[in-house]
Amino acid sequence: MDNFKINSNNFVHWLANDVNVKISPKIEVSDLRHLNQGRSVMATEDIGLDEVLFEIPRDSILNIETCELSKKYPEAKEKLYDGVGHWEGLILVLLYELRVCGKNSKWWPYFEVFPSKESMNGLMYWNEEELKHLEPSLVLQRIGKESAQEMFENVKSLIQEFAIEDKSMKDITWNDFVYVASVIMSYSFDVEDYEEENEESEGDGEDEEELVEIVHGGENPSVRDDKSLKSMIPLADTLNADTKKCNANLMYDEHSLKMHAIKPIGKGEQVYNLYGEHPNSEILRRYGYVEEDGSKYDFGEVPLATIDKVLQTEFSHIPKVDDLLVQIYDAIRSDDTVQENLEFEDIVVDSCECYVDGEVPSECALLLQIVVMLLQIPEIGTCTAEEVVRNVQRVSKKCFQLLGSGKMTQRCDEIWNLCIVERLKDYDVDTALDVQKLHTTRDISDLRHIMASVMLKCEVASLNACKDAFNSKFKIIEDQKLLNNILKRKLEADVPESKRKRTRRNKK
Repeated sequence: MDNFKINSNNFVHWLANDVNVKISPKIEVSDLRHLNQGRSVMATEDIGLDEVLFEIPRDSILNIETCELSKKYPEAKEKLYDGVGHWEGLILVLLYELRVCGKNSKWWPYFEVFPSKESMNGLMYWNEEELKHLEPSLVLQRIGKESAQEMFENVKSLIQEFAIEDKSMKDITWNDFVYVASVIMSYSFDVEDYEEENEESEGDGEDEEELVEIVHGGENPSVRDDKSLKSMIPLADTLNADTKKCNANLMYDEHSLKMHAIKPIGKGEQVYNLYGEHPNSEILRRYGYVEEDGSKYDFGEVPLATIDKVLQTEFSHIPKVDDLLVQIYDAIRSDDTVQENLEFEDIVVDSCECYVDGEVPSECALLLQIVVMLLQIPEIGTCTAEEVVRNVQRVSKKCFQLLGSGKMTQRCDEIWNLCIVERLKDYDVDTALDVQKLHTTRDISDLRHIMASVMLKCEVASLNACKDAFNSKFKIIEDQKLLNNILKRKLEADVPESKRKRTRRNKK
């Protein structure tokens, strides 16, 4: 028996005998290394809807409440709750248990089934040559090594602040940090309702969306503010995940966490959880694998730069159209009247998501409709900055109303399809790769190349699905009809108020 199986057996024994996890006799921890899936949970008998597969006491999950660090340094515990974010807290906890407690840790049999550093496939572990296989996906902009480096420095500062004397903690390296952070990203859950008062909480606490990510910038709220604990949950994290095959869900009550079957599971079938509504690009970034036939939530992205390129080509007759686009975007972002017209929606974003089901966010449609109409206003290229803002004010209001009524102009629909075609030119997917090798190859670089190809194919499929997204969602009308209305309003706005009043009286 190899170490993998020995560690699996020790882990299951520890669950049942040392940390009081109740495991259904209808499941077992299985070895799926032959499919490149590592450990998994399989059904050994038929399982009915809502059956409990296992139940874990709350004191058998690892977090800042149950860890050895809080016990040995009680003065640090309050800081972990109130002055440290979720990520830094759990990273410190795991580092302490692994490096200081080691085999004496309560959780050691659990740590023994953690993936090795050599088997980690999250994008933080890819080298530059391997990352090139992911081009032109925008996931490359979300790896976040700089943000991770900042958090690494913060964790080292906290070790000094907490006066942790153990030399092994002071010698933490970048590689140690990345490994622990990657394990947390791949396997942690956000467990709600940690307060002693057992306040009622909302949500099921699943890791549907990380509150703060190690590779993402943004706010890092304290644990107490969020009333949740980022936690490692033994056995729950052994389940593989699939957006289309999910058949189990972790549910919480006051004293324990229970994995329920959310649909019947046949004997010999794998038990799947759901890590969140993520496309393959995010699944690869966070967890280091891809779904072979695509995620249920796949999307491709059309960068704003691509949209600009198409607009500049189609409206090249306008002097300095590139500068005009910048003015328009600035007005949409910052003008109070425009923001009020748009009900304060942020529609100028770095990229537009194109989902595999053909859905495109309404914000993208609205932005494109506004810009396309503005660029059709006669002599828009010679307007002053103030005139551009006034035009944006008028057009934004009209376009918001137009799309709200389920209509879009023909030119906008045409420009969108040109944007999709232009974006697809960026892709050169290697179709010669054997996708089945996802399950068989033992070469890590080969595996990453194949995963990159699968991910890119999913993005291309998503982009193609959105070619006629607006045509199917909106009733298409002639641009001139809306343009005439806009120009009429412009003329009325340019007429002095006193003259407008006289005209209205004469009509009566």
